[in-house]
Amino acid sequence: MKHTNKLLLLTSAIALTTALTAGSAFAEGIDDFGGFDDSDSFGSDSFSDGGLSSGSSLDVSGNLSTDVRAYVDVSDTDNASAKDVETEATPAGTLNLNYSGNKSDLELSLNLDADTIQSHPEDVIDELVLRGRFGDYFTLEAGKMRVVWGKGDKLHVLDNFNADNYSDFIIPDYLDRRISTPMVRGIVSLPVANLNIEGVYTPFLPVDRFATDGRWTPAQVSTLTGKVTDSATDKVAAAFKDYTTATATVGGAGAAYEISKESAAKAKTALETAMAAFDKANSIYTDVNTKYQTLQNGYTAYQTAMADSTKGMLLKAKGVSDSLSFEAFCAECATFQGYATYLSSLSAAQALTAITYEQFAASKNNPKDQNVSSATLETLRKGYSEAAAAYYAATAAKETAQTTYNGYAEAEKTALAAYEAAKVEAETAGEAYMLALTYANALSANPGVIYPDLYNLKYGQFGGRATWTLGMVDMGISYYNGWYKQPSYNADKLDSFITSYLKNGTVSEDDKFLAYDKKQTFGVEASSIIWHFNVRGEFAYNLTDDFDGTNPWVHNNSIAWLGGFDIDLPFWNANLNVQETGTYILHGEECDKNSLDVDHAANAYSNNKLVCNFTTSFMNGKIAPEITVMYGIENKDVVVMPKFAFKADQNLTLTASGMYIWCGDENSEFKAWEKNSFINLSATYTF
Repeated sequence: MKHTNKLLLLTSAIALTTALTAGSAFAEGIDDFGGFDDSDSFGSDSFSDGGLSSGSSLDVSGNLSTDVRAYVDVSDTDNASAKDVETEATPAGTLNLNYSGNKSDLELSLNLDADTIQSHPEDVIDELVLRGRFGDYFTLEAGKMRVVWGKGDKLHVLDNFNADNYSDFIIPDYLDRRISTPMVRGIVSLPVANLNIEGVYTPFLPVDRFATDGRWTPAQVSTLTGKVTDSATDKVAAAFKDYTTATATVGGAGAAYEISKESAAKAKTALETAMAAFDKANSIYTDVNTKYQTLQNGYTAYQTAMADSTKGMLLKAKGVSDSLSFEAFCAECATFQGYATYLSSLSAAQALTAITYEQFAASKNNPKDQNVSSATLETLRKGYSEAAAAYYAATAAKETAQTTYNGYAEAEKTALAAYEAAKVEAETAGEAYMLALTYANALSANPGVIYPDLYNLKYGQFGGRATWTLGMVDMGISYYNGWYKQPSYNADKLDSFITSYLKNGTVSEDDKFLAYDKKQTFGVEASSIIWHFNVRGEFAYNLTDDFDGTNPWVHNNSIAWLGGFDIDLPFWNANLNVQETGTYILHGEECDKNSLDVDHAANAYSNNKLVCNFTTSFMNGKIAPEITVMYGIENKDVVVMPKFAFKADQNLTLTASGMYIWCGDENSEFKAWEKNSFINLSATYTF
């Protein structure tokens, strides 16, 4: 029901405009109201008349227009009112300069609409054609041009050189949405069977344009934009996560380093304390050990001297017993330890002349050797034992402290190295994150970087066409060598492209995930008159680099066709034009193996459309109703485009038009635009 309401709303708006304008119609004659035909008429050719007249003239023409459009589909809005109807106004203008000389012409067309000036200033010069005629049969054209190949009527399968501007869907007229491109065109026109042979070359490739935001953005563009945005967002998020992780690692490594540094400092303090304790214990031990060893050495010397009769006699002379224990020796005879040491050092012969104790004592200047009581000796022994124990304990403690310190010192070095490495990693991750963020913003601001660079001779186009008349049939053959005008998406390259671009801010042409596929088109065309019907047809075989259909990222070979007729009806100056056009993808079974295949189709690998156009006019062409209906057979799309034009005078035309879109299911070709039905009012002044 809601679809019916939209159609009734469109029809009512146009009927209302008809009622308002019909009453003020004038009787002046007007030019034909832009028929549905953009091709060569039967039995003639654009260049068969040898050009314009021999005189020279400059013609200036153009138009100014304003369109006001209202998108009337508010079926998704509860309690919809006028404020929910989106509107837009679009002023535009064109200026045409045509100069005709004896053997040369110049044509200049300027396009002055806001979108062209703002988004594509190179197309302000809509067309610039330099044409020269050399002799009776050869014409050469060069400039920024449009070329139409094929016998179809605003629908073609052989017209490949110019791209289309779909930023406003298919609403503009066929030629108006074709994008002119620099090219060279040569035509040989022979007076035999109306034969025309032409060749065309363009140095680079024009490509189709689509809206990137707003109502007329194709689902494919939105999906691709989403994939690129999501991938870039994920990469930036991952880079940020790496940065925050690295920053946290720096914090942890820094804390670990500080702990290791503090532990090493404590270990060093403990080592210094242990060293001091060791030095003290060593000093005590050395002192006690010296004293004790002196007594032991003296006792040993005493024993040695007593073992010799001569030496022993000298000691016995001083009342020293020959059988003293160590303790008794220390308590009674320690004062003789120096003399006993002296005697023990003498040989047997020397002992015969040994000096007496008195002489020895006199020579030593009162030796300080003293006897040591048992109690003192016991204390000395105990002190020696304790000093030895303290010394050994201090040695072990020093060694332990040294080992501990060495461990902490090494740990400090390791922690410092880890901390420094973490800082470097954090700096690197920070730089990577900032670069990723910067380049992600650059990618968002200039999404054109994802497309191949087409301004080089690699993407040139060339082709040839021959047309002739045989009896009642105009026919032709053509060959085109160029490229598809819409890019193929290689899903395998998306991730690596985003990674490389966010890292370096640039990427090689070979690494881009969008590519324009090579294409050769072999075509035949024909038109004729059968009874009252003007019939026409085109057939194309499109040859690509994926002949067997196994490369999912390159278009398969395909065939395309167009057939139709138009007939002038015997009432209302009416004309009915019916055309069917379609394509068929070869090796579609290969496309089914990968849902991301560039040719994968949800409904079918054929795509047929039936297009009907009905025009009529009244009051000598002052009032001209028109309706165009397009039906997508496989995709179940319906597009209805009614139009009512009223020519107020020879310069001013008022037009009411609209579009109604209905889609059969979610896989319909025009599903993204189903809610874009509108009515449009325009005024055009032509001069």
